[in-house]
This record gives sequence, structure tokens and C-alpha cells, in this order.
Amino acid sequence: MWLEPLADGEFANLRRVPRVGFELMVRYRRGVTRSTAILKDMTTHGAKIEGLGRMELDEPITLLLPGERPCEAYVAWSKDHTAGLEFGDPLHQSVFDRLVADHAVGQQAGSELPRAA
Repeated sequence: MWLEPLADGEFANLRRVPRVGFELMVRYRRGVTRSTAILKDMTTHGAKIEGLGRMELDEPITLLLPGERPCEAYVAWSKDHTAGLEFGDPLHQSVFDRLVADHAVGQQAGSELPRAA
């Protein structure tokens, strides 16, 4: 995620690509702890997940996406039990497209990609 300073000192989010909405249970590993969380939205470069404890900025996490090898990610932001992750390596477009087709909220064959709110 890119951040651009605004005149009042706040930052605006400038995303490389639009987010796609999900409601998908995923497994993750954080150090020696393994658990599940809810994937809320995703791009080829990162994801938002809910259902974790408080996480530190840049903390590594391994995300286990359905049908894929473990994906290394780093905490870009964290608030309460939600975190934004940036993937160590962006997902290949074909992998992302399959995940969207199989698991995105409101996805139907041949429909436009669902966008996160």
C-alpha cells in the first residue's frame, strides 16, 4: 500500500490495484502459533484479515490460502483484531484469479470482479 501525505498531515491510501471482497476462513502461522482468521479482502499484493490478536508493524505471518503453497506476508497496519498484510512476493495473476473465481464474495462465472467496500 502506498501512502501520500495530505495537507493536514493525514495520509491517503493509494492502492496499486482494487481490492476484491472475501469472507473466507484461512489458516495462518505466526511464529509457532497456528490458527484461523477471516480473509476480508485481497489484491495480488496483500490482504486484510480479521480475527487475530494485536500484531506489530512488519511482523511476519505465513498465510495458507486454499490450494496454494504458504504465502509469506508482513503486517502493514494493525488495529484491534484486524491487520493489513503485504505479501513478500505478489501473488501470480492466475493464482489470484482462481482465488477470486472460487472464493470472492458475490462472484459468479463471467461477472466483473467484486470490489471491497
